[in-house]
Amino acid sequence: MLDLFVDHNNCDAIPSITPLPDINPNDGSTVEHYVYANGDNGTTVEHLKVIGGSHTWPDENTNAQGVNRDINGCVEIWKFFSRFDINGFIGSPLSTGLINGFSTISVYPNPAQEYITIEIKNPGKDLRVYNYLGQEFNLPTSFFDEKIQIDVRSIPTGIYVISSAYDGGMFKSTTFIKQ
Repeated sequence: MLDLFVDHNNCDAIPSITPLPDINPNDGSTVEHYVYANGDNGTTVEHLKVIGGSHTWPDENTNAQGVNRDINGCVEIWKFFSRFDINGFIGSPLSTGLINGFSTISVYPNPAQEYITIEIKNPGKDLRVYNYLGQEFNLPTSFFDEKIQIDVRSIPTGIYVISSAYDGGMFKSTTFIKQ
């Protein structure tokens, strides 16, 4: 099934594999995150492989044996699908669009390993980077007119949200992947 979606989206054939933190060592299982990147329009194919668990839903509300408690299946599905629309990755330079009449943030390269560049008109002074657990990261940032460069070398592999306030106290936001 993975091969079918990797081929369909023209993603890299070899994934980057990241072991996720063993948050609950008592569940007897761990999780590896496989990312097949660089697909058409910024798409990725991702697989969360539970090692040592049973055929159960991650973090299901039960006392059944073999349930992985390191991730929540519902949250992980939302984290993946909320990054895309019908045209591909939301926030990709190829798919920059409008939200409530304001241009969205463009981020590239995406995925990134060392630096990301953000294009945003009139960026707010309150530029923030969060992971999906809500932890904020204060990263080295350089401003160049309507482009901002952020050094992401110090943060772990994962999916991050960037938000910036603009006129009226509203926020523009997008996501990026750190490989």
